[in-house]
This record gives sequence, structure tokens and C-alpha cells, in this order.
Amino acid sequence: MSLVPSRLFTRSALLSRLSRLLNGPLSRLRYKVAVTLLAMLAYVLVGAALASHLPFDPETRAPLSFDEAVWWAWSHLIDPGFISLDERPLTRRVVGSLFAVGGLMMIAGALLAVISELAKVGVSRVVDGYLPRGLAAHTVCVGPAASLRPLLESAGRIWGEERLGDMVCVVQSTEELLSLRKTVERDMFITRLPLQDEDALVKLSLATAARVVLLEGAAPTLGDLIGLLGRVQAARAARVAEEARSAQARRRPLAPLQVVIEVTSLDQELVLSRLLDHRALHAARVSVRALNADAVASRIALKRYPLDHLPLAPGGVGVALVVYGWTRFAQSFVAQVVRSGHYLAHPTRLLVVGESAAEREAAAGLLSHRRHLRSNPYLSGLFTIEHFATELEALEALREHAGPCSALCADERPDVALARALRLTEHAEMLDLRPQVYLELSDVSGYQRLVRASGLRVVGSHAEAFERLDALDAPARALHQRYISQREESGQRARGADGEYLYEGDLDWEDLSPTRREWNRSAIDHYDIKARTLADLLGVERGVERGVEGAGGGPRCAAPLYEAMRALVRAFEDDPAAPQPHLERLAAIEHNRKALERALDGWRYGPQKDSARKHNPSLRPYEELTEEQRRYDREAIVEVFRFLCAPRGDGGMVKPS
Repeated sequence: MSLVPSRLFTRSALLSRLSRLLNGPLSRLRYKVAVTLLAMLAYVLVGAALASHLPFDPETRAPLSFDEAVWWAWSHLIDPGFISLDERPLTRRVVGSLFAVGGLMMIAGALLAVISELAKVGVSRVVDGYLPRGLAAHTVCVGPAASLRPLLESAGRIWGEERLGDMVCVVQSTEELLSLRKTVERDMFITRLPLQDEDALVKLSLATAARVVLLEGAAPTLGDLIGLLGRVQAARAARVAEEARSAQARRRPLAPLQVVIEVTSLDQELVLSRLLDHRALHAARVSVRALNADAVASRIALKRYPLDHLPLAPGGVGVALVVYGWTRFAQSFVAQVVRSGHYLAHPTRLLVVGESAAEREAAAGLLSHRRHLRSNPYLSGLFTIEHFATELEALEALREHAGPCSALCADERPDVALARALRLTEHAEMLDLRPQVYLELSDVSGYQRLVRASGLRVVGSHAEAFERLDALDAPARALHQRYISQREESGQRARGADGEYLYEGDLDWEDLSPTRREWNRSAIDHYDIKARTLADLLGVERGVERGVEGAGGGPRCAAPLYEAMRALVRAFEDDPAAPQPHLERLAAIEHNRKALERALDGWRYGPQKDSARKHNPSLRPYEELTEEQRRYDREAIVEVFRFLCAPRGDGGMVKPS
């Protein structure tokens, strides 16, 4: 029977702990201790020199030998009690007394230096936090304490406890540091450190981290974050180059680093995409991902609680959404509705309520899209925007609306948002309306658990956006990979003389522009709307479970709907020219979705396609398209259904229940 020593008492563990202690909080103390020891040694040697030259022997009054002199000086330094032995001669008594007093002063000074340094370390831990040196494979999260708190609480679910490693949190003020330390139970290191400092790279050990999460407010400007990433890339590139030269370095290869940067708009994502050197980052084993938490939270909300929660009839009344309060999340939510909220019946009605002048001014930015599209009657007819001063006026306008209606209540203050939701629900009941009510609440709001039982749809979680990002993007990524594989097989994915792809859409997912990635996401976000639309056309159970899981763990749907999707695909594969009324209606919806999305991204109608000028001949009603253009929309529907119903290993997302 063998006994395995505890990790605490193994030699390597003790040395590691001692090294961490001396290299971390006590790094300055070791120098003071070394200086003190050298001073004591010099003091002993001076005392020994005096004792070996002055008449110190009480009997012969001769100087002491050198070894006796050293012992005399050392004993008088560490124990003043030896003065009692210096009775004679007088020279020894005087020198011994003065030497002992000097030793006491030296030891007292050394103790004061140690105590003051320990006090400084204690204060520093309180004010600036403590970071050990030599961290590796750790997670660094930077941002305001209010944003870090929910992220830290769900970190284990996001990245997995076994792969999380040490947690390092960086805040900007002592108040945030103390607040985070009191409210988060997870073991972690917390420090106060501006990222724009030159030594942030070394202090945080960013070059050897496993992941870095930079939340909004992590640095004064986006340029500071880009500069930091440049320094990280340079440091890691040097390590990679060292691995190529040294066999010893290859024994401990540099692990990949994943960087997630929270952005607040597509413009910021575009800036990151254009200014970062992705090839150099890839060579340094660094992957950078931009995350618009509000946009992802909006996608989650619409997939979990769709606007078309009731069946729609062809040619009937479309869906309606009341937006009560205007926040950044509300803006992202409406943008997501405009891009992917296209149904069997249209137009989609948006009723914007702005009680204050600030809200009305902010909501006016949405109306600019209306002016932007006014020159194209087809596009402007796909959705309508109405503005109201109170929620009661907006609800009054919905009294004759026979289609599904929903309402989003939002405000930066949770109390106000909740009050708006309760007031709107009460007024809706008075008018005999039953809208689906979304309530925007931040992750740190104390109302989260209380209101879930009230029937309100709580939305806007940034922590869940981080948690579900990979799951949401997985099907969009898989669909794009399927697209470029088909183009590869047909020989259409061609490169120019410079080695670059001739068509921007042929790039791999990591190299796609943010706009094209958004196009892929919108296409996949619309898949459940297509499935529900097909069920409404056939009059069968919708049965698509609400969920936000990605490929490999997607929702199940009712067996009749699943078989209907497969039958539609088989019929098109057997004879693409054979008329399919249901496919034609779905193709028209898909065309409306893509046309409006392209228009919002700046495209205009033109007789010839011109990517440089953003002209597209397809930005007109489906009925006016050529047969070739309509076939392209039909193929898009078939490809989505084929992808959804594929075997699970090939990326299939729905299965018959």
C-alpha cells in the first residue's frame, strides 16, 4: 500500500507556494531583508575588527583573536545581555555598550521595515488587489463591477468549471473592487488596473492566459483595446517563435487564447474587423470575437418568445409590437425584428411609445429607416412604424388588430421598466387585449425571480448572451460552411492572382465581414418562423419547441411538420420546376426578409448588380422578379429545410418528436 503525499506538503508544491509568495506580495520585502542582513554582517565585522585591535582581554588586556572577536560582536548584536560580561577593562565596557545599543537600533529598524512593508502589502491588497506572478491558462475578465458580477456567477456554465482555471477580475476603482469582493462568492483574484498601462500585459499575464473577456467600459476607447491586443499578439508571437527554435520550449507549447470584446453596435464590430491583423493574431494562436450582448439577447428573446406566437393566415393581419420605452436593448430588439420578423401576413406593425422628450428623440433614429426606405414603396410596405405619446394610445390603436400582438417594456431603471409592464398589462386587460409582454431586466436586478411567475417575459440578460453565443452562432457557421463547400465542389469558389477569394462571400466564417456574418445569422434565426409558417399553411400542429440551442442540441418539432419539410425538399429535388404553392409562399417571405435586410445595410434597387455601388435588381416585389431570381429564393428555402432535417452529425437542428 503506497501513500501519496498531500499536494500541500510535496516539495514542489511548497517551493511553488514559497516562490509565489516571494514573487508576489512580498517581492519588495525580500530586498529590504537582504539589505538588513548585509548591514548586520558588516556591523559584526566592524565590531570584530574593533575587538581584535583594542585591549579587550580582561586578564592580559590584549586584543581578542579574530574568531573570538567575531563571536563577541555577534553575541552583543543579537543579545544585549552579554553587556554584563564586559566588566573590565573599561575600553571593552564602553565599546560593548555602544555596540549593543547600535545593534538594538539596527534590529528595531529592520523589524519596523518588515512591519511597514507587510502593512503596505495589506493596504495594497485592499486598494489594488493581489495578483500572483506566473499565472497561466487563466481567465481574465475586465469591466465595471455591475457587468462583471452576473458574468462571474455564470462563468462555470459558460466555459466549464474544469476549463476555467484561475479567475482574474480587473476593475477601475477601489469601490468596485470592494463591492465585487463582497458580492461574488467565487474564488478569484481581483485587481484595480487600467488596461492602457504599459505593464498591464505583464501584471495580468495576458500572454499566457486561456481567455480574456473585455466588457464595455474595460478601457476608455476601442483604440486602447486594439493597442492592448497588439501588445498581446507581439508577446505571444515571440513565444511561438521561441517554440520553433527550441525543443525545450516545445515541451510546454503556448495554449490558444480566446478574446471576447463586447461591442455596442455593428459599427464597432466593423472597426475591430478592419483594424485588427487577424492573420498575425491567428499565427500567435489568438482568436478575437466581437459580442454585441444586446443583439444576442434580442435573438434569444425572439427565439424563446416569438412574435408569431399565434397562427397567421395568408393575406390576414400581421404581427404587432408595442415598444414602450427606448433603451439600447430596445433598439437592438427592434432592429432584430425588422431584419428577421417577416411572416405569412404583413406588414409588421411597430408602435413606438415615447413618454419623455429623450425617448422620443432616441426613437426618432428608428424612423430614419422609414425615411431611408420611403423611395421604395415595396420595401416601405413590409413594416409600418407608428409613434404614440402614451401606452394607452398605442393599445387603443390595437383594438381592431386581429393578429398576434406583443409589447416590450424597457428602461435603464428596473423599477420604471417593471411599472411600465404592469401598467401596460392592466390597460390591455381593460381593452380586452392579451399581448405577450416582454420586460427588460438586467442580470443584477432583484426583480428577476419575482416577475418570472407573473407571466411577463424577462429578456435582456447579458450573461445568457455570453453563455449562448456559441450555440446561436453554431448553425449559422455550419450553414455558411455548407454553402462554401457546395461552391468549392462546383468550382465557383475561385481565387485571384493574389491568392484572395474573388467573391467576399467565399471567405471562411472567421474572415467574413460583420455584415455578412449578420446575414447568415438572420437566415438561421428565421428558420423557426419558416417552419411555423409551413405548419400554418398546412393546418398542422406547429410543435417547434422554444429554445436557443444550436446544432447538435436543437429543438424537436411535431412529426407532421417534420415530414412536411422533408416532403417539400424531396419534391423540389425531384422536379425543381414543378409548382409548389407552399414553397412559393415561403420563398416570397424569404425574399422580403433578404430584401429589407440588404436595404437596411445600404443597398438600393438597380437594374444591374453592382457591389461597389450597392445596387441590386432584386429589391422589388417577389411577383416582379425573373424566374431565375425566384428560383434562387426557392433554393434558399429548400437548402434551409434540408439543413434542418439533415442527420444530427451533418448539422441537423430539428427532429420529429
